[in-house]
Amino acid sequence: MRKVEQMSPIATGTGLAAVVCLTLALCTSMLSAQWALPEMVLDGDFDGSGQVDGADLALLSAHWRRRLAHGPWDGSPPRLVAHYRLDGDAVDSAGESDGLLHGTPRWVSGQNAAVGSGAVMLDGGDYISIAHHPAFDLSASLTLSAWVKTALPSDAATVISKGDAWKLAVGDDGRLNFSIGGPEGGAHVKGQRNVCDSTWRQVAAVYDRDNGQIVLYVDGQVDASETASGRLGVNESEVWIGGNTAEAGQWWNGSIDDVRLYNCVMTIQQIFNRMTWHVDAVNGRDMFNGQGKGRAFQTIQKAIDTADDGDEILVWPGVYTETVWFMGKAITVRSAADAAVIQAPGDYAVNFCFGEQEGSVLQNFVIANSEMGIFVESSRPILRHVTVVNNKYGLQAYTGSRPVVSNSIFWNNTHGDLFNDTYVPLVTFSCISRFADGEGNISVDPLFADATGGDYHLASETGRFVRDGEPGNSGAGGGYWVRDSQTSPCIDAADPTSNPMGEGMPNGARVNMGAYGGTAQASRSPWPLKCDGNYDGTVDAHDLSILAENWLCNSEECYK
Repeated sequence: MRKVEQMSPIATGTGLAAVVCLTLALCTSMLSAQWALPEMVLDGDFDGSGQVDGADLALLSAHWRRRLAHGPWDGSPPRLVAHYRLDGDAVDSAGESDGLLHGTPRWVSGQNAAVGSGAVMLDGGDYISIAHHPAFDLSASLTLSAWVKTALPSDAATVISKGDAWKLAVGDDGRLNFSIGGPEGGAHVKGQRNVCDSTWRQVAAVYDRDNGQIVLYVDGQVDASETASGRLGVNESEVWIGGNTAEAGQWWNGSIDDVRLYNCVMTIQQIFNRMTWHVDAVNGRDMFNGQGKGRAFQTIQKAIDTADDGDEILVWPGVYTETVWFMGKAITVRSAADAAVIQAPGDYAVNFCFGEQEGSVLQNFVIANSEMGIFVESSRPILRHVTVVNNKYGLQAYTGSRPVVSNSIFWNNTHGDLFNDTYVPLVTFSCISRFADGEGNISVDPLFADATGGDYHLASETGRFVRDGEPGNSGAGGGYWVRDSQTSPCIDAADPTSNPMGEGMPNGARVNMGAYGGTAQASRSPWPLKCDGNYDGTVDAHDLSILAENWLCNSEECYK
C-alpha cells in the first residue's frame, strides 16, 4: 500500500461530474505502486480516516483535475531499468531483476558473442524469465535494445516481451515487429530489413510518447516508424527473453546478447554507441572488466581511462581516495545509489583540464577533505547535484572556463566556495555558504545530518536515510530511515523543472539540492497534491481507479 500525504493542493480544478458513479462501478484495476513507504496507509483513503468511502470520493471530486505546476510525471526519471549482458549468466547489471533460465540454453564464448565475453543461445523452447517488478511497469516512453543472430524462422519469434504490454519480435519474413498495448489500444510497427540472416544484428525499438511515434532501428539506422500515442499498458506478467507469456510458441531459435531496457527515449547515438561501466571501491578490482556490479573496477579513474565518448560510469557507494581526471571525454560519471565520496587530501579531487564541454557530466557526489574540490581549466563541464564540503577551496575555474553548476551545495570550504577568473560563476538552484548570484540560489545552513562524522544527508522531519555501515552493502546502498526534529532548507529547493520521481515517497514533488537529490536516498518531505494516489502530479482517472479498487476497505481488515 502507498501512503497519501494530506497536504494542501497546488492548483485549482473543476468538480468531478456525475460520471464518477458510473466510472467507479466500472473501474476494476489499479496502477501498480512504484515506491514503498515506511508507514502503511490505505490506498484511496484520501482523508486519512482509515476507510475508503464516500468521504474520500467527495474529496477526490473536489480535487479533480488539479495538478502540480510541473509534471505530470510517470514514475521515475530517465534511466536504464535493466541490463542483461548474458556473459555466462542472466544477472541484471543495472538493478536487482536477475533472470532465471528455462530449458537448456547454451552459453557461447566471447569470440562467438556480439559484445562482451559471451552470449546465450536458445533452441526453440529455451527462454529466460524475469519476475515482475514495478520498475517494468513503463506507462510512458521506453527503449528496448539487443543483439540478435538467427536464421529465418518458420513462425514469429520473440526477442523480449512483457505479456501484452510490449514485445519485440521477428516475423516469419525475417523482419522486426514491435508492439505495445495500452488503454488507448496500443500500436504496432513492422520493419523493412531482414535481420534473420545468421549475422549479428543490433536492433532497437523505441516508443516516444511525447512525440507520438514508435520506431524500429537496425544497426544504427531507422528501419521503420509509425504514429502512436497514449499511456502504455501495465501488467503483472514476467519479462521473457526468447519467448512471450501471452503468445505460446513464439520461441527464439538462435543467439541473443546484451539486452537493455530503458524507461525513456534513447537517441541513436545513445543506443548504438554507449557503454556503461561500474566502479565499486569495496568489492571492485581494477583488473576486472567493469561490466556490471559484480565485475566493477575499484577506481573511478580506471573507468574513465577505459570509457569512450558517450559512455556512462556508475559509481557505487563508498569513499574514493583518488584524483579524478576526465581526460577530455564526453562522459557522464554519477553515483549509482547512495552518493559516493571523492576525496584527495592535499590534492585536487576532480579535474577538468582537457577542454571538456557540456558532454562531460559529474553528478550525485560528495567531494570533500581535499586541497581543492573541483578544478576547471579551459573547460565547460556540467556539475549537477554535488555537495562540495570541507575542502580548502571548493571550485576554481580558470582561462575562459565556465562550468555549469546546478542543484548543488558548497559549504565550509575554508578559502572559498566558487572562483572564476574570467566569468561570473554560472550557478543556479544551489546552496552556497558565500552567496553567489543565480536563479534559486540560497545561503543558509543546509543542516547536514552529521557533518563532523561525514554524513551529508539533509535533516528531515519526514524521513532521512542512514547508511547501515556494512561494506557488503556498498552495491545496494543498504540502510534505514529516521526522522529529525528539523528540516533542511535544501529539501525541495532544486530546479523545479527537474523530475522528482527518482526520490523516494513521500517527496514534495520537487528535487532536493545536494549529492542525494534525485535519488532514492534523498531526504523526504510530504507530497503536496491531495488525492494524487499514484504520485504522477495530476488527479485523474488513475487515482479514481485506486479508490475503486479499495472501495469500502478499512485499515484493520485490509492489513490482516
